[in-house]
Formats: sequence, C-alpha cells, structure tokens
Amino acid sequence: MIKLNRYLRDLGIDEKNFYFSKDDKRYIPDEDTGIPDSHLWDMSGALAMIIYTYLMRYKEYKRMGYPAFTTEDKWESILDDMIKGFASIIKGEESKRAFKKQKRALALFKTYFFSLGD
Repeated sequence: MIKLNRYLRDLGIDEKNFYFSKDDKRYIPDEDTGIPDSHLWDMSGALAMIIYTYLMRYKEYKRMGYPAFTTEDKWESILDDMIKGFASIIKGEESKRAFKKQKRALALFKTYFFSLGD
C-alpha cells in the first residue's frame, strides 16, 4: 500500500490526490490484502509511487557497493535516471521528452532490478 511520504510531497502530491483520499470505502485498504480499490484504478501510477519512494530511500541509504560492470558514478547516474523517470510518471508528464525519460527509467529498472539490494 502506498503511504504519503516526504518524497511524494516533494513532487507536489498531497492528501487531495485520489490515492490518499479517505472520503469513502473505495479508498480504505482491504482487510485481506491491504490494497484499496482506488489503487487498482491506475495501478501503474500506484506502482510508480511505490517504486519512486523506494528508489529515493535507496539513493539516500549508505550502500556497500554497486553492480558489476559499472562504476560508482555510473550507478548513481542510473539511479538518478530511474528516479527522474518514475517522478515523471507520477506527475503525469505527457511530452515526447517525458515519455522517453519514462521508457528509459522502466528499461533501467528492468535491467537492474536484481541489483537493487547490493
């Protein structure tokens, strides 16, 4: 489940965003899964918020290394590109440039998924 946090607030997301509304039962987490129905209306947006939040926290975290065949600087650049792309998805940017940034972030996330713990 997505929680409103400082990273999302920095992007301009607040309690008015439909993911965090508590106005009716569609926004309340299901007792069995913990997922509110509202998160399923735009699952890509919900997942982007989760991934973005985790990437931001991971970037701040003291890590012990970086993936093989990269350098520390290259890894930081890759993380920055993923963060920028997921932020673009969350903000709903729709330009050609934004779409390119989003596609790059998704490709990098796919490529480095198993490296996000090193």
